Amino acid sequence: MSKRSLRLAAGVAIACTSLVVFRTGVAFAQTTSGDQALYENVHQLLGQGKSDDALTLLNTTIAAGGTPMAYTLRCEVYTRLQKYDTAAPDCAKALQLAPKFALAHRTEGDRLYDSGDLQGSLKEYDLYLALNPGDAAGYWRRCDARRRLNDWTGAQADCDKAFAAYPDNPNVRISRGRIELQNKVYDKAYADFDFAVNALPGDTVALYWRGYTALQMNRYGQAVADFSAATKNGDEAPDTYFNRSSAYMGLGKKDLAKSDWETGIALERKYGLCDDANAKALLETVMFGGNQVTAVICR
Repeated sequence: MSKRSLRLAAGVAIACTSLVVFRTGVAFAQTTSGDQALYENVHQLLGQGKSDDALTLLNTTIAAGGTPMAYTLRCEVYTRLQKYDTAAPDCAKALQLAPKFALAHRTEGDRLYDSGDLQGSLKEYDLYLALNPGDAAGYWRRCDARRRLNDWTGAQADCDKAFAAYPDNPNVRISRGRIELQNKVYDKAYADFDFAVNALPGDTVALYWRGYTALQMNRYGQAVADFSAATKNGDEAPDTYFNRSSAYMGLGKKDLAKSDWETGIALERKYGLCDDANAKALLETVMFGGNQVTAVICR
């Protein structure tokens, strides 16, 4: 798996917490007013970056007699901390106590998504939406899972529902842009990624995809600018450098293109993607000439 895939998988469910608007009824079914207050307190702490304080509160609450909400929230916190195995028993306990607790299904879906189990996450999102069909945020989650599983028709339907409710959410726009990009509707994809870049200044995912779309449109200067901004903000994905290399080639800047290509190869070696690195090294001699010296380094 590439660095970009790892970063997207780890970040997307966490990113969508700003998207969530809870509906009354099913989402909070089988909870008390105390549970709802706990939810608000935990999310306030998380919003302040105080995950340790949130865990202390939840541990104390669970020790005094855990409810489905308390276990669900602790599963969420551990998921945010990328402690997926630690989170799993809490989500399982919540669903054991309340099999139709919609929030627990959604949180388990996020845990599975973030840990890379897309098929598992899709099942949980299906269960969540069956219990809480009015939450458009759930459709955004399922849209992205379906997209990554190459179910483009299902992803399109889900993203359309999410967009109808959240037209100004940059995460929804990025997901829809990915579908438009797949369909080669480049002008619409660019508009969605452009919206996301302006809404999330410095966000490497939004910058990468706007740059990639610009590259498909032969807008090489814009592509270079976006890929450069992404790397400046910490993007170390090999494909960012490979694609900027292509953009430099489009501008006739062969030396810069060759430098980026070699940086991409070095990053693939760094992440243990030896087969990819060796293939790119072989291709380098075709694209740029010179001696084949990089293809035998990665083992």
